[in-house]
Amino acid sequence: MARTLTWTGAKDTSFADAGNWNDTTNGLNPAAVAPDSTDTAEFIAGGGTITGTGTVTTLAFGGANSWSLNTGAALTSIGGVTVGASGTGFLTLSGGGAIAGQGSIDTISGTGGASAFLTVDGTGSAWTSNGELLVGSNGSGGTLTIENQGALTSGAGVSAGHGLVISDTGGSGAVAVTGAGSKLANTGQFVVGNSGFASLLITAGGQVQTSRAGASLAAPSADIAAGTGSDGSNVSVNGNGSTWQVSGPLVVGGSAAGALSISAGGTVAAGLVDAGVLAGSSGIVSVVGKGSDLAVSGQLTIGDASSAELSILSGGTVSAVNGDIGLGASATGNVDIEGTGSRLNISNDLNIGEAGVGVLTLGNNTELTVVNNLNIGANGVLNQFGGIIDPSVVNNTGRAGGKGAITATVSIVNTGTLFAASGTETLVAPL
Repeated sequence: MARTLTWTGAKDTSFADAGNWNDTTNGLNPAAVAPDSTDTAEFIAGGGTITGTGTVTTLAFGGANSWSLNTGAALTSIGGVTVGASGTGFLTLSGGGAIAGQGSIDTISGTGGASAFLTVDGTGSAWTSNGELLVGSNGSGGTLTIENQGALTSGAGVSAGHGLVISDTGGSGAVAVTGAGSKLANTGQFVVGNSGFASLLITAGGQVQTSRAGASLAAPSADIAAGTGSDGSNVSVNGNGSTWQVSGPLVVGGSAAGALSISAGGTVAAGLVDAGVLAGSSGIVSVVGKGSDLAVSGQLTIGDASSAELSILSGGTVSAVNGDIGLGASATGNVDIEGTGSRLNISNDLNIGEAGVGVLTLGNNTELTVVNNLNIGANGVLNQFGGIIDPSVVNNTGRAGGKGAITATVSIVNTGTLFAASGTETLVAPL
């Protein structure tokens, strides 16, 4: 018969000692037998350190005091793990402590508006969720911190809906991955803000990796502000060695206002980046500082069906195969490249104002490289206040100019407006 057992710690710290358990199902305190694979194990009152190993159906941590698993402690849940089971909850895995959730969902979230906290701290300390890991839900908060070479793996199994969701159903969620060697590895959905505010901070050399089989723009590998009610959800990648690797599409502002910030030498790599995807959403992307880099192995879209901005500042760099600024008829896209050494590199074509409104502005000592066609549509504007534009072909039906140099290796075709302002605009094309 399945039992519910509550930790008392009356004897010592060993999970496997029945003397530390109250069998509430059978009214036995202490329990006759420690929890096994058919039971629910609850850590609610008192807090403290847990040692040893064990496997149960359900693990639940709660209460106002912190629980800790450290050296040699390893617990497995067949059904699911909850941190925040009694309104709030605090759990730390340190010194090699580990928890493995083998069920369909694990939750780090308080209840009734309270918050829950999980910290994975130190080399060998690890949390694994085979299914979905949910951080913050149902109007309550959840905070996950991975530090000092700790590791967390989510979506390790193949269950439907597996992956990481930060904030759902009106909750708020925050995840931080900090320090060289600290790592979050995810398979499946990666949502930062489903229907609540969410944040992801990758800093001081932290690493995050995510992939999703069969990913598409409709079901992306990573989605910031994916659902209504998630306005303000954001990802920040800050500091040398801090990385976010997205194997597939990365959406910034899926259905609400979302932001991606890359700074101080942080890097992000993705198969596709789309900002401002659905009507009513918005996406803000900033790449600031020398060494800060956004590398897109496919399409970069700033303003798909809504508004979006890309700022490349103070020596930041962005690269993509193709680019669109203001793609859809209802879109507004703005790209601003400012500060010495700031660059946008497009290895095929760049379209500005293809159907929507698109504006690209270059400041002094910046560079725009387009290997093939730079197309400026009827609603497109290219403002150049210095810097270098180096395409193969320029097709202008909108408005382009300012001061600086546009050097085309094949041709410049103009049926719109070319202008010079506050200086000299130099157009160079072969005869």
